[in-house]
Amino acid sequence: MIKGNQLPKYFSLVAQSESREPCLSSAALTLIFAAVVVTMPAAKLFDQPASYIPLHTILEFISIAISVMVFSLCWNIRKEPMAGKLPAIGGVFLSVAVIDMLHTLSYEGMPPLVTPASVEKAIGFWLYARIISILGLLVFAFSRQQASAGYAEKSLLLNLLVSAGIAYIGLYHQDLMPRTFVPNAGLTAFKIRMEYGLAFLYLVAAWKFWQRSKEDTQASFGWLAAACWVLALSGIFFTLYQNASDLMNVMGHIYKSIGYLIVYRAIFVVGVHYPYKKLAATLASQHERELFYKTLASVNPVGIFRSDKEGNYIYANANWSKIAGLPVNQALDSGWKQGIYPADRLRVEQQWNTAVSQARPFSLEYRFKKPNGEIAWVYGQTAAIKNETDEILGYVGTITDITRRKATEEEIHRLAYYDSLTQLPNRSMMIDRISQSLASRQRNKIYGAILFIDLDNFKQINATRGHTVGDRLLIEVGNRLRSCVRASDSVARLGGDEFVVLLEDLGQNHEQAAMKAGKTAERILEALNSPYQLAEQEYIGSSCIGISLFIDGNETPEDLLRRSDTAMYRAKSNGRNILCFFEPAMQKALEEHATLESWMRTALREHEFRLYYQVQVDHNRQPIGAEALIRWKHPIQGFIYTPDFINVAEESELIVAIGQWVLETGCAQIKAWESNPAMRSLSLSINVSARQFGRPDFVETIKAVIARSAIASEKLKLEMTEGLLIHDVDDTVAKMTQLKSIGVQFSMDDFGTGHSSLNYLKRLPLSQLKIDQSFVRDITVDANDAAIVKTIIRMGQTLQMNVIAEGVETEEQLRFLKENGCTVFQGYLFGKPLPLEEFERLIASCNERRLVDRKSNAPG
Repeated sequence: MIKGNQLPKYFSLVAQSESREPCLSSAALTLIFAAVVVTMPAAKLFDQPASYIPLHTILEFISIAISVMVFSLCWNIRKEPMAGKLPAIGGVFLSVAVIDMLHTLSYEGMPPLVTPASVEKAIGFWLYARIISILGLLVFAFSRQQASAGYAEKSLLLNLLVSAGIAYIGLYHQDLMPRTFVPNAGLTAFKIRMEYGLAFLYLVAAWKFWQRSKEDTQASFGWLAAACWVLALSGIFFTLYQNASDLMNVMGHIYKSIGYLIVYRAIFVVGVHYPYKKLAATLASQHERELFYKTLASVNPVGIFRSDKEGNYIYANANWSKIAGLPVNQALDSGWKQGIYPADRLRVEQQWNTAVSQARPFSLEYRFKKPNGEIAWVYGQTAAIKNETDEILGYVGTITDITRRKATEEEIHRLAYYDSLTQLPNRSMMIDRISQSLASRQRNKIYGAILFIDLDNFKQINATRGHTVGDRLLIEVGNRLRSCVRASDSVARLGGDEFVVLLEDLGQNHEQAAMKAGKTAERILEALNSPYQLAEQEYIGSSCIGISLFIDGNETPEDLLRRSDTAMYRAKSNGRNILCFFEPAMQKALEEHATLESWMRTALREHEFRLYYQVQVDHNRQPIGAEALIRWKHPIQGFIYTPDFINVAEESELIVAIGQWVLETGCAQIKAWESNPAMRSLSLSINVSARQFGRPDFVETIKAVIARSAIASEKLKLEMTEGLLIHDVDDTVAKMTQLKSIGVQFSMDDFGTGHSSLNYLKRLPLSQLKIDQSFVRDITVDANDAAIVKTIIRMGQTLQMNVIAEGVETEEQLRFLKENGCTVFQGYLFGKPLPLEEFERLIASCNERRLVDRKSNAPG
């Protein structure tokens, strides 16, 4: 069997084999020619010329038949690509057949053909036929241009015209040609020279064909060279005979027929032999390709199938069966549809039928359900098989297993839109669902609601029990939230301990919608208040919920989340475990909060903050220190109320940056006062926020500022609120102890208003307690405040701590504090918070008064 990749080699071998055959044939005929010429130069076969007529007629009819065969074959292959100009020879040999027929019928002894038969007439037609044949062969041998359209037909017409002209001349005007035969004398010199000339031209054509056979082994030029060689030998035979019936004449006719037969062989090779061999090789190659494609289909990782034009399977490979989970014999015809996942079957059939009816490719992702229940996702695609007239014969297609890809896509979708811990929708998914809900609100005008839920003290759970326990709590919260809402509602975790519930279809009445949302929120609060079993320990938590109703589709999801978040923070500010509905005033406060925060960032960048100083005095009213108090003068708004911007800063990280600025500015001022005799003895109290104190690098930051400022650390006093104590007490004690060891002093600010206990006070390395001004204000008129102040003073004395009272504004207050043992005071009675220059003038005037008092009290 011939393989496709061996075709060029095969044709090369065939060509080499057939190129030797013309050589061998030519050599054999040449040897016969030589043997006849040498051994029997004048052998006479017939005594009477009339006896030779039958043999002559037979020989000529053989050559005529071969010429007609050459024409017939050339005419039939004229449109074949390999034929080239070869079909033009057909017209030449048809003309040769016609003239040879005239030669045969004009032979002496034959009945008259228009004019009486004669040797001269017969020889004339003989020469005409030889001239036409050699001229045709020479033109073909030397012509290299491609055959144009209609070339064979034009050649036939030309040769028929030439034949008609020659017939006319040979029958009616033979006398125009030179004599070729003289009775009793034989051939004339003209006839012999013509035969030699024709033989020479045949040899020239043979040489040219032989040269071209080396260039193109598939065009049968070798056979044409052999034909011309034999025809040349034929011509030489005709120069050697003595009479028309001797052996040389007969051999000439035989060699002429053989030459014509070789021409037929050459055309047969090109027109029939090669095409049939090529067809056989093509069929073998096609068979091999079929085997190749079947093998390829069997090892291909995709499932391959073929169907008829109605979509019924007629073939499916093993991998199709493996992917779809359906045996091949069950998949044939329309059985393949039964393996499709029921939910996808109608969609696949519709798509497939549409593709078949519209004669277009089919591609779709769908599922197969295997007998074991396993679901396989596939990507199926088909293409139509069409014939030359664009008629659809069937379809070929593939199915590719995309189950893993689908699983990966689902995992990516889950990670992108679902919380990995609670498996609830995340912020992105919730925003998408809120957007869809808003779109539906525009159509039906039905209320919806957003519930923003925040767990109370969740950070404390993480800090005290660990993140694993905190994660378990969040998972349980998610489960409880799902149990509290309807299937049409959505629950999401935004992050941390924040959850959001989207309530749908609450009705068209505002009061009823608020009532339904409120009841759901109460149900959630109750569920979240129930005890949790976490790591074999019971935990009871609480939460706050902010609720925002919506009916207008013009809001954005971010607007609704922001409103419910604002309401949630209002709930937190009002206590724990409560719910709060959003009100427009909350939004205004939120916007003001955001504006103030933005202004503060600018203030830090543009150095708009200033430090004011309020004097602290001893029982003799002599300055012993000061408290640094931050003030902010906005370039447009003027002075901003300090508690307002401090509260906003506390809720953001800005308090850390502001606190750092106060610390660095205050220490720099302590350093500056060292060169001022009136100021160098003062200590400076600086407030520290809980956020600032809670930073891991707090101790290193204080030490670095002290080192950069090059101040005596004893001059720095850090004031901290009782709120620090509700966090990590051990961490607080450790940080204070480290700073205390280098001389930094600590004062408990606003003492009595927070969560302090005697146990905490004993552990903290405090040097001072500051009585909050809210107790000092009414000590002369309120017995409770007076009792609290006395208790704080005695507590400080017991713990050997200095006690300072702030907010002292009257002499009566000062007298009460002194009488009960308080020794340090701060308040408007001694001086308001002042800018640096005014504060320094105040201290200078106090020093001047002290000097005057000393002089007035000096003896004599």
